Amino acid sequence: MLQMMEAENIKKVLFGNQRQADAINDAVVNFIGNFIVDNNVGSVATEDAVIDTISEYLSRCIDRPEIANELVIRFITGDMGYANLKSGAPLSLSVKQPNIESPKLLFRIVVFGDDPVAPIKTSAPTFTGEVVDDSAASVTADKKVEGTETFTERAERIKKEILPIVPDAVRHEVTDEYAQALCCAEYYYRSVGAN
Repeated sequence: MLQMMEAENIKKVLFGNQRQADAINDAVVNFIGNFIVDNNVGSVATEDAVIDTISEYLSRCIDRPEIANELVIRFITGDMGYANLKSGAPLSLSVKQPNIESPKLLFRIVVFGDDPVAPIKTSAPTFTGEVVDDSAASVTADKKVEGTETFTERAERIKKEILPIVPDAVRHEVTDEYAQALCCAEYYYRSVGAN
């Protein structure tokens, strides 16, 4: 059973200082809180624990959409978040605080490239505007790119930057890590504004 203080922690994280539609907010809070407690999803003992629990649950659902509770996802991320989760596209969890004076956070499951400020774990390489000339076909893998990396080193770095966003569905269908990174490169570069 959800304790009053636990419900208050969830309410602050999801609704902040908002008091309009309080009965509806309470119902949503109790549904989400009971789901978390009854399914041992995480802790709701503090606001920080609620944030961590919700973030971890949503991240697990992004990796494995089949474990997602539809109502919990819809209540936390909205209908679009649930639709994105079911889309099969590479996804990211976006957590934003719309107003620093309120504890309310917006949890969104977004398709890479659709949210210009989606959190990215690594920094993307920037396009330098270099034009490749006709002699590029004769370049070897050990030739230096941008002064410090070989093409092989650069390919490995880019692959490592993109792999964290590759959804399990792509990993199951495409076994080669370079091919996985290539499948998700468009979403990755769109999300960092390099497109």
